[in-house]
This record gives sequence, structure tokens and C-alpha cells, in this order.
Amino acid sequence: MKFIKRVFRFISKLFAYVPLLWKDEDYDYGHILSLLRYKLKRVRLHILKHDIIVEAAEVAAKIAYAELLIQRYLDDDFFPELQKAHDDKWGEDIWLAKPDALYCRKNVTIKELDEQELKEQREIYRLQDQERERVWKEIWTHLNDTMREYWD
Repeated sequence: MKFIKRVFRFISKLFAYVPLLWKDEDYDYGHILSLLRYKLKRVRLHILKHDIIVEAAEVAAKIAYAELLIQRYLDDDFFPELQKAHDDKWGEDIWLAKPDALYCRKNVTIKELDEQELKEQREIYRLQDQERERVWKEIWTHLNDTMREYWD
């Protein structure tokens, strides 16, 4: 009887993972993060549903924060307000639409403006890279500090 329950639980879990596995690939660490985020969510919901550990709500909140950090990293949308302000100032990127264009932005008409736009864009990229790295480190620090609490 115990074996039959395990088989049904396995089949149920297999179906739960199908949407995630359908999109899974073996060449990108982002897919590892997606699997981890999904597993953290399952653990969080299990802990809350069954109230199986002391301070279940607090532990669930820590897990939810880990999920949030991972999602933020996967979204890869750091400082969108800076990028939008830059795009508003310099105009749309026309380089892809017109590869033979002299300058890559609509409002860039001379070399000096091109240099200024590039300098500002590089600063935004630097800030985005810095924040991406900060979130990456925070994911692993948070998991290192809290993950051993996620047990039933």
C-alpha cells in the first residue's frame, strides 16, 4: 500500500513539474535558477499548508524572499527607470533598423553627441552590472544563511 501511495505521489509531482521541464535546457544556468525557484516555492507552500515546523510563517517568508531574489535576477531588468530616461533623452535605438546609420540613436546627430550618449549608456550598464552582481551574491548569502531552516 505504501508503494502505491509513493507511485501516485510521484506521478502527481511529475505532472506538476512538466511545465517547468518543458522549457528546461541544459546549457544555461538560468534554467538551474528557475528549477531552484520552483522547488523553493513548493517547499514554502508545503510548509505553510501542513504547518510542520516551528515558526512556519517566518520560514516561509524567508523562502519567499529567496524566490523573489531569484526572480529579480532572472528578470534581468535592473534600473529600468535609468534606461527609460536615457532612451527618452537620446531617442530610440536605430542601429538595428538601419545598420548603415552613422549614429545609433535618433537624437544623436554629431560625433560629440554620440560620445556623450555612449558614455551615459556605459554608466547605466555599469550600474546594472553592479546591481546584478549584488543580487547574485544576495541570493547565495540568503540561501546559505537560511536554507537549513527549510526542513520538515
